[in-house]
Amino acid sequence: GRGGFGKVQRAFWGGVEVAVKIPFESHDEDVLVVCERVRKEAIVFTLLQHEYILSLYGVCLEPPTPCLVLEYARGGPMNRALEKFQIGPAILLAWARQIAEGMCYLHHEAPIRLIHRDLKSNNSE
Repeated sequence: GRGGFGKVQRAFWGGVEVAVKIPFESHDEDVLVVCERVRKEAIVFTLLQHEYILSLYGVCLEPPTPCLVLEYARGGPMNRALEKFQIGPAILLAWARQIAEGMCYLHHEAPIRLIHRDLKSNNSE
C-alpha cells in the first residue's frame, strides 16, 4: 500500500507476518534526513500502547533503506471493504467506535498528544 509517509509492504519477520513501512525519498533529500524521519516516527510508535493502534516491532536506520516494522493489519484499507462488501450497520458501528477510541487515545490519553492528520478510509499503512 501507500500512504503519506511512504509505501507499506507485507513481509515475514521471524515467522511473524508484518508490515514494513518504507519512507518516500526525494532525489534531493539526504538519506540521513530520511533516517531521522524514520527514527522520529519510531520514537512516537514506542510511546503508543493501544489495542487500536498498530504496534512497532522493529526499526532499521541503516541506509539505503531505513524502515519501520509494524504489526500487520489484515484486510487492507477500509474503503476497499466498503466498496467490495455489503457491510451491516452493526459492523460499521463497531468500526466507527474502534476508530473513535483510537483517536481519543491519541488526542487525550497517550503519553504525547497527537493529531493523526491523515485519517481516511483508504489508508493502507
